[in-house]
Amino acid sequence: MKWTTTDWLIILGCLLPTAMTALIGAAVHLPGSVILWQSWMGGITGLAFLFAVRWSISGTRKRHVEATQELNAAVRKEFVKVPVSDPTQDHWAAAWNDTTAFVCTTINELRGDQRTLQENRALLETVLGTMSEGVLVLDEKLTILFANASSRRILDVPQSNPVGRPVWEVTRSQPLLEFLQRPELRENEVQQSVELTRQNIVLEVNTSPLPLATSAGVVAVMHNVTELRKLENARRDFFNSVSHELKTPLTSIQCFAETLLDGGLEDEQNNRHMVGQIERQAEKLHVLIQDILKLARIESRFEKFELVPINVSKVIGECISDRTPIATAREITFDLEEGDKSALVLGDETGFRSIIDNLLNNAINYNHAGGKVTVRWRREGDQVHIDVIDTGIGISREDQERVFERFYRVDKARSATSGGTGLGLAIVKHLVTVFHGSISVSSEVGKGSTFTLSLPLLNVATS
Repeated sequence: MKWTTTDWLIILGCLLPTAMTALIGAAVHLPGSVILWQSWMGGITGLAFLFAVRWSISGTRKRHVEATQELNAAVRKEFVKVPVSDPTQDHWAAAWNDTTAFVCTTINELRGDQRTLQENRALLETVLGTMSEGVLVLDEKLTILFANASSRRILDVPQSNPVGRPVWEVTRSQPLLEFLQRPELRENEVQQSVELTRQNIVLEVNTSPLPLATSAGVVAVMHNVTELRKLENARRDFFNSVSHELKTPLTSIQCFAETLLDGGLEDEQNNRHMVGQIERQAEKLHVLIQDILKLARIESRFEKFELVPINVSKVIGECISDRTPIATAREITFDLEEGDKSALVLGDETGFRSIIDNLLNNAINYNHAGGKVTVRWRREGDQVHIDVIDTGIGISREDQERVFERFYRVDKARSATSGGTGLGLAIVKHLVTVFHGSISVSSEVGKGSTFTLSLPLLNVATS
């Protein structure tokens, strides 16, 4: 047992009466034996009282220290009470038990709430992190409070953490910054399209006000609608082109019909010519509608193809024979460089013929009088490559990127006289994709073009 300063003061207080008893006895001339006996009795009594008090205090203190040391364990597991022998006397221990029980209960409840908050936060971060939409949370000063992975990818800061930085340090897009600075975003829900020119993307941004402690922030959800806008533009261009292509032959038919009704039928020199023009324009209209329907069926996967082995040499030879009269009329010759005559591909024969016919028509329509169209094919590994080469007007580099688009024409004036619909190469592109092949073009303006078709050989296609 460690003796404290208080203990030594108690001992001094117990010995002081013994010394006073001895002094008083000597002053009144008591016998020495009496004085000695009284001194010893007073000292023994004081020491006994000292040990009793010291033992009681040290026992209570020890229990309190042990309870304090076990407080952490009590908080983590269950509450441990300080032993109370007599509640009417040990009021401090009873109060300690009540206070500790309340503290333990409160701390355990707070820890449970903290675990729930952590789990909810982790779940929320996981959900926001897997969203394809970008989520951006800003305070009233446009400082970023939260940014999920998609928003960092959209703003082109995928590696760095933009939280805590002003939004103008993260993106330099002036349209986006101007939109986020609008005051009404703190009061109402707002939706607007924003173009990020540096990333070449279009965003649909939806914002909602976010109440903060002392002000209002903004939650911005960003949808990347670039591909959707491209599809919308393509659809709009398609309908505009279809309207134009249908309008041209219909206008001609209407004009000739009105002329005939206004007296042209009696004009024996020109009436047959006008009827012939109506027939040609009607045929052109019929071909255009058929091509539109064919392309629509291919794109929608409604077109059913019967996949059979196709002899490349046989089909190419037949297609060239069918187009020879047209080429001869325009003073264009065919040059056939035959490859492996046993080469087979797996596909729909009607679709394969449509591919070759459209490539040959394109080579004839955009060629010069006295020009030449060369067709050759060769086996390379597990594929067959078919080249259709013309000596025509050629295609510029800018036009080469769009030549397979619907209704796109390199030379609109020549297309008007050639009778083409502007859908031939678009049909070729989609059919080649259906047959698991590829097609490319290389060209130089004024020197001609080369279209290269690649298809898997039969044994590869079947495997």
